[in-house]
Order: sequence, then structure tokens, then C-alpha cells
Amino acid sequence: MDSLAGTGISNPLDFDAALHNPPRGMLDNRFAMTAIRLSIDRVGGSLRDFGPNISFASTSFALVKPGVSCVVYNPDGGHFTIDLLGWSGGFQATWLKARDSLVSWVSGVVVQGGASRTMNPPPEFWETHRFCC
Repeated sequence: MDSLAGTGISNPLDFDAALHNPPRGMLDNRFAMTAIRLSIDRVGGSLRDFGPNISFASTSFALVKPGVSCVVYNPDGGHFTIDLLGWSGGFQATWLKARDSLVSWVSGVVVQGGASRTMNPPPEFWETHRFCC
């Protein structure tokens, strides 16, 4: 699951040695996967129930369980849109701040389905890894 790109490891046989002293890129990848998994757990799902959907969010980074829940990654910070056109009811927006192996959560507003919605993360979430579910 770990990509060797950007790690300085040119030979996959050297991978075991890297596990004892992992390059920064490898740690970032693993932490990002952990943050996604925590997000899926928090919204009450199983990763197998979610699928990637590049058109769901303006960020192009979303895992979606249609009509039920989503996890969106916002690499640039700031506002973004999500397409809730085919969804009904309200959904609690929760923001995940993941940085240096620390995770914190902030609950946001209830977002209504039925239309495209603009998501406005709290300003402190504009400067680091940002996930919304």
C-alpha cells in the first residue's frame, strides 16, 4: 500500500529496512490513510461501503456512500462545494484536523440535501489536512 515514489527507495527489496526508519513521505501517506479510516468510522460505515467519486466535490477528492454519507478531502483549504442533489434530509458536517499524527474534530452545521452546497470550513482548518464528513 505504500508508494515508494519520493521516498528515496529505488529497490523494493530495501523496503523492509525503510520500515525501521521510514521516510517522511511514507509517514504522511500512512497518516492520511489513518485519517480517512477514522473519518469513515466516525460516520458509521465500513470502507467497503464507500466509493471514490471525483465529481461529488469541487475538490475532486471524495469517498461517497450515496445518499448516506461522504468523506471529502480539501487539500487547498477554504470553501468547496458538494453535490447533494439526489440526497434527502440533513447531514451533520464534521471537520477533521489531522496534523503531525494528532487528530481533532469540530462539528459544523447541518447541511440539507437536495442541491449543491457550499462548505465553509472553520478558518483553522485552512492551513492543514482537511477532511469533512
